[in-house]
Amino acid sequence: MQPERAFAGEPERLLTRRQLLRRGVRSQDLATAVRAGDIVRVGRGLYAGGPLAALDRIRAVALESGGVISHESAALIWGVPVPGIRTVSVTLPRNRHKRNARGVVTHWADLPPSEIEVVSGIAVTSPLRTLIDLARTFQLPEAVAAADAVLRMGLAQPADLAGLLRYVGRGAHLVRRMAALADGRAESPHESRVRVLLVLGGLPPEELQLVVADPAGRWRYRFDLAYPSAKTAVEADGLEYHGGAERVRRDALRDRRAAELGWLTVRLHDADIRASPAETVTNLRRVLTERWGAEAAGDRGQLPTGGERRRSTEAGQPKRPVT
Repeated sequence: MQPERAFAGEPERLLTRRQLLRRGVRSQDLATAVRAGDIVRVGRGLYAGGPLAALDRIRAVALESGGVISHESAALIWGVPVPGIRTVSVTLPRNRHKRNARGVVTHWADLPPSEIEVVSGIAVTSPLRTLIDLARTFQLPEAVAAADAVLRMGLAQPADLAGLLRYVGRGAHLVRRMAALADGRAESPHESRVRVLLVLGGLPPEELQLVVADPAGRWRYRFDLAYPSAKTAVEADGLEYHGGAERVRRDALRDRRAAELGWLTVRLHDADIRASPAETVTNLRRVLTERWGAEAAGDRGQLPTGGERRRSTEAGQPKRPVT
């Protein structure tokens, strides 16, 4: 059984690890769901099927500490997907000393009023300040995934993230790196993580959310990431991908139709990328190299001709990624 189903439509309900295992949830599936944020670990051996119970806990910490909810806890309040929440983060003024309570992580900073907002009666760091904190504490892919979500949800504008490129505070290089890679067109955290992985691996996607359509108007598909110069599309299939036989059938039809127009679809699954990120980049590099090589050798099929590629590049299209 998938962990989410164990809560039977009651995400605020709390279940122990033992109860979940008795209901047929496997330990590895539970751990994966917590990392993805689909299940919230509220306390030791205690889980909720959604953010409601965690928000109640956050509210209690905010009232008790008198501080500002920050970091991943603030992201949760704003509705930004972050990895499983195990503790509540709160920021206090530098001159205020308080011992950490169990399950609470305390940070110290003198936050200006512009970086504090009130949401549902809770003092919380602004979306932009929350991203700054996440950039300092998260791995780059997760920080970029949060920044993408903030842009996608309209909590901040591209100009706001562009402003962070000039950030000079603590951890400036981390903040600037996150801001440089943020893109609100990403539709899921996994898609964001895949994009960052490919950029760091020297294969920055040429296009995001590229639409491929049948010339006869019979179908129209949008791909997560794409390399038009090699007519190769990349689909980032996250945990939610497992939709049963019907989902597999639809994806197979989609890939086959795209192939009829000369497009190759590469599917990158969340579990595979987490297990072997370097191998994922190497395999995609091999595919792209072969596709570019086929074009250069004249074995193009329906790939664009060299002249078409040159005109596309001259028209302002992205150049081939580093190989």
